[in-house]
Amino acid sequence: RREVTLRTAGRVLNVFAEKPAYLRSIEILDDVVGPRQEGSWRDRWPELQYAKFLRVDESLALHDRETVLQLFRANIHVIEAELAKIRESIDWKVESGWPRTLAEDYTLIMTHFKAALGDSVSEASRDFAAAVHLLRDALTLRAPLEAVAPDAYTDLDGTYGMKTNDGAWAALTPDAAPGVSFVTHAPLEASAHPRCLSDAGFSAAVVLNTGIDYAPMDSDIVRFRSRGRAGGKHRSLVRTAATPSERQYDLPPLSRVTLERIDEAGSWTEFGRMP
Repeated sequence: RREVTLRTAGRVLNVFAEKPAYLRSIEILDDVVGPRQEGSWRDRWPELQYAKFLRVDESLALHDRETVLQLFRANIHVIEAELAKIRESIDWKVESGWPRTLAEDYTLIMTHFKAALGDSVSEASRDFAAAVHLLRDALTLRAPLEAVAPDAYTDLDGTYGMKTNDGAWAALTPDAAPGVSFVTHAPLEASAHPRCLSDAGFSAAVVLNTGIDYAPMDSDIVRFRSRGRAGGKHRSLVRTAATPSERQYDLPPLSRVTLERIDEAGSWTEFGRMP
């Protein structure tokens, strides 16, 4: 597999300590998805579920939308079952200082609705503004408390890959050259867990009823190289899980990333492997 190395650059994440930059980040987000909404993001759970499943099964559009939404409303209790599957990550966040409600909400959103939120941001829709604001608030809160992220990896084209979740990553065409830069739409994650790489390539962390497992993906590999703060800009992914199963680092929506270089398969190593 080729390795595509990116660096986070520009206004990736503005932090509370930088008041003018923080206020500017709010203005940008408000321009795209609208101001913070009244109520909880969970009030839109049925609509988020609809958007999520429509992406993977377009035949859903053949059914009456309101009827489908009513089914999702009737099954709102599934939230508790989904929380149980991601309890390890939630508990790590709480032990690291996150408020429990924020830890639960953030982990639910990142587990289920990355692509749906990316579509919403891309279309400048205000439907899911509450969820997008929650992600920004969480990462803005945590960014100044975390060290610069280590190199972290993900897949470009796989089932859970960057292009699958966010069309902005289509800028990394097969002939893309170093220097290509673009702004993302979806919140995305990368891994620094040794299980994410093998000699065969990248493996994605998958949430199962029994916990986290790793599934191999047929894809080029993206390596994120974070940087320290400069010019009032936060230029690092943010750690959001460090458990025996996961080493997760997250990229917020509306981040700017820049292609640094491309390494061909067999020309690089990590965790003692040569993908």
